[in-house]
Amino acid sequence: MTFLESLAFVGLLLPGTVMMASLGALVSSGQIGLYPAWAAGFVGCLLGD
Repeated sequence: MTFLESLAFVGLLLPGTVMMASLGALVSSGQIGLYPAWAAGFVGCLLGD
């Protein structure tokens, strides 16, 4: 999500705030683990920037 949000035109269509809030809801409900979500966000930030 963080990688896609950093792209020029994709970031306009997919707001990162909404996607990250949705991911936070999935983590808090136990659907996704915290550390895998954190690692994926970290790698996405590095690749996007």
